[in-house]
Amino acid sequence: YSRLNDALEPYARAVTSCWSSCSCVRLYCTVPTCPPRNADLQDLKDLQSRCFGFMHALVKLLRTSGVYASYHLTFAPTSQVVVRALEAQQNPDAEKRQWQEDEAVAIERAKAHDPHTATVLVLHDTPVLVAN
Repeated sequence: YSRLNDALEPYARAVTSCWSSCSCVRLYCTVPTCPPRNADLQDLKDLQSRCFGFMHALVKLLRTSGVYASYHLTFAPTSQVVVRALEAQQNPDAEKRQWQEDEAVAIERAKAHDPHTATVLVLHDTPVLVAN
């Protein structure tokens, strides 16, 4: 997807299809703290701002689809936004190592695309979005 907001509906569809039996999901979002290559701090601030706007729009879209959604933000020393959706009852720390490996795989797969795009993936039945 050429922009983060272009991935909004496809990612919401991935969440609702992966978690169709679940009426409550928690979104985990990694917010970048390092600017992408050939970018400055203003570009980083813009990406962070789009990330926050995306999360609010995603929660609103999922709620209108009948899925209660909440989110948790984590700042990380990366230049990518990474979002994953889990059932609200799942404990993300229980599978922390697996998620770290999956996040690395998702980022590598996203690098195969244009560096200014958003990529929607499903890893281990978990919808993942990576945006640069």
